[in-house]
Amino acid sequence: MKYLVFSILFLFFLLFHAQQTTVVNGNTYELTMEIEGELDLLWNVIDKRFHYFVRTKDETIIELLNTQ
Repeated sequence: MKYLVFSILFLFFLLFHAQQTTVVNGNTYELTMEIEGELDLLWNVIDKRFHYFVRTKDETIIELLNTQ
């Protein structure tokens, strides 16, 4: 019985996990929302490196880059 409940909860989590496919500068990313507000913070891991993005109210998505 425990395994059945655990399996159902796990499948529910997988189906409703907050990821969205987005195109930024010609690249397609599956972004996970970390913080939602006036500016949303989104992130993804690509080649073992974290990539962070900001989405504004008008749905513009900008990648945050370290220039140093």
